[in-house]
Amino acid sequence: MCVNNAGDCFRGVLYTKNGTRQVTAQSTATLKLNPTSSKSKKKLQQYLLSKLEPNISYKSLRAVANPDMQKELLSLEERQVCSGFKFGVVYSRDGQSDENDIFSNETGSEDWEEFLDYLGNRIQLKGWTNYNAGLDIKENTTGTNSLYTNWKGNEIMFHVS
Repeated sequence: MCVNNAGDCFRGVLYTKNGTRQVTAQSTATLKLNPTSSKSKKKLQQYLLSKLEPNISYKSLRAVANPDMQKELLSLEERQVCSGFKFGVVYSRDGQSDENDIFSNETGSEDWEEFLDYLGNRIQLKGWTNYNAGLDIKENTTGTNSLYTNWKGNEIMFHVS
């Protein structure tokens, strides 16, 4: 089992002969643990394993002794864990049914604006240094603003029309 501290949460990856399983737990649930001490690491691994696969005993886990294999597993985990997501959010006025009209909306209702505020933070795209989800952050060719949030270590960009 590999454990990774991902900001406000911990991620665990369990490698078995039957495949790979992943789990994420909020740091608030494990605040009493110091992930740098070996005793706390063991408790954290036991906690994540209980969330991931309660039928597997912690004692049955085996550490990978080969340093090269450890590096390969860490590299594999980093490639498998997707931490960036993009979602499209579209506003349609009453009576609009034409796709071109819907995508041409530049403003919405007060309820729409409140909904967008709930989804994330309004950000300026030009110069943005976090996850950009394919939006242009240099020349503003895909717009000037977007919505962004970070939820449980996952970056989310909303493409808003």
